[in-house]
Amino acid sequence: MPSALERQVACFIAELGRQNASPHTVRAYAADLAQFVQYFSPPGESAPAPESLDTVDIREWLGWLYQQGLTAVTIRRKLAAVRSFLQFLLRRGELACNVAALAQSPRLPRSLPRVMNADQANAIVDEAVSDRSGRPQAARDAAILELLYGCGVRVSELV
Repeated sequence: MPSALERQVACFIAELGRQNASPHTVRAYAADLAQFVQYFSPPGESAPAPESLDTVDIREWLGWLYQQGLTAVTIRRKLAAVRSFLQFLLRRGELACNVAALAQSPRLPRSLPRVMNADQANAIVDEAVSDRSGRPQAARDAAILELLYGCGVRVSELV
């Protein structure tokens, strides 16, 4: 017999379908929430009622996800699924507050954009400058590339 938490997750997933959520979103949320329920359902016992969950429980679950080696992006998606689910229960009046809203999302790693090396940039500019096709855009393209590369302006600034 499904627990109250499992029944409410099923209602939430059905509601997502009625709201025309993307099939990918519905599938991902269903999997994430099933894992959430499974975490809080020790073998041989049923899951706790949603109103008995607190912020400490959510943080403990997030720590477990981190220990499983999941990336910050995946953990954020799983937390978003739980937040949406608990917000759904809050709107229906089944919860007093969304305890997952108080949990902090893991920070995403910052990465620098990939840039061309000097030889690659020079090759592109040289190709544009040496274009003798007679196209009226050739001179414009060469000027744009020279300005972008030589001055280091952003494309939006150039426009």
